[in-house]
Amino acid sequence: MKIATWNCCLGIAYKKDLISDLLTNFNIDILCIQECEIDPNNLIAYSIKDYSLEISKCTPKARSCIYIKKDVNYERVNFGIDHDQEIICIKYCNFLLTNYYRTFKIPHNHTHITHFNNALSMFQQIFEVFQHLNIQLVGDFNIDFSKYLDQSYNKKVFFENMDTFLDNFNLAQIVDKPTWHRVVNGQLRESTLDHIYVNHLHLISRVEQHYPGVGDHNVIVIDISVEFAQKNLDTVFIRDWRKYSKDRIVAAYEAIEIKTLGILNVQESYDLIEGVINRAFNVVCPIVPVRNKHRGTTWSLRIIELKKRRANLFKSYKHGGNASALERCRALDRLIKNLMIKERKDKMHEHLGNFKNSKSLWLGVKEILNHEIITIPNKIKHGDMEISGSENQAEAFASYFTIKQKAS
Repeated sequence: MKIATWNCCLGIAYKKDLISDLLTNFNIDILCIQECEIDPNNLIAYSIKDYSLEISKCTPKARSCIYIKKDVNYERVNFGIDHDQEIICIKYCNFLLTNYYRTFKIPHNHTHITHFNNALSMFQQIFEVFQHLNIQLVGDFNIDFSKYLDQSYNKKVFFENMDTFLDNFNLAQIVDKPTWHRVVNGQLRESTLDHIYVNHLHLISRVEQHYPGVGDHNVIVIDISVEFAQKNLDTVFIRDWRKYSKDRIVAAYEAIEIKTLGILNVQESYDLIEGVINRAFNVVCPIVPVRNKHRGTTWSLRIIELKKRRANLFKSYKHGGNASALERCRALDRLIKNLMIKERKDKMHEHLGNFKNSKSLWLGVKEILNHEIITIPNKIKHGDMEISGSENQAEAFASYFTIKQKAS
């Protein structure tokens, strides 16, 4: 499957044929566009055959949009997104894709940094709800990623605010070449303004850039192994119900601040309700990864990716003496250590499955837990009666449920 992002520059009103050619020539399944300048009252003018169109909710014109091939089954995510942010979020397969454009046109009561921080807060809220999915955050951030380690960069504060957010969801930038080119006073200037952050590097098989023939941004196309992701060979995600109770769920609901301002229709209300329910359950019964038996590597791919990130951070520290890089490197050390301990425990539990019968299995559990296993009781107490013997107990159970059935 191919996902692409492109800042089309100065709108798509006269570029529809060009976009159609891009979609066809590169066989793109989903194309995220920034600076598209779409009139929401005239969407038919921007329609392309065999593709659905989603636009941001900003007015009077939407400056970000997504073209999605009609054979891709997707769902729009609307909750938590303000109408003054150029953000579009969709779910497809087991991925969560967010298209973002950090525009220079911001509300009068905001600065560029507060507006960006608001966007990060929205990403945080949405990604927490859908953290069980593979996350993709793409778009024109208008921040030069090639200057990420440049302490003199005038937008360094944007990276500092974004670092913690990226670490929270294990997101890594996969665009490592300039995406913007312009000749200024006879000199070529280049920047990496277009970003793609993912938390599933093992599913990315290729990252390419192509000049579309107009504008000063390249089209970035990535190949994703959706089939491998759907098989989910390395990890399965399950909800941990061990701490579930009605009281805890109610308490989690009450702790969530619900913002209904700006909701315009029933669908948005449903999205808000779904988001609140998911957030409450994620607090009480979080979705946790359960590692399947993985062939060919000692550690899970997540640990391998974290080790690579740690190595890159340490390299940055050695070359530039970046103290924050060293601190993040130490934090990754702690995280990797904890994950490795957990995986060792998982392997130990896997070995339990190799016992020959249930008796030896529970003896193994007793040995690990180091305490007595509570066995099935020899007697059952019902009112003032004590029932013993397997036949009598079975008869009492059958009688009890027969009476219950007749009473209902």
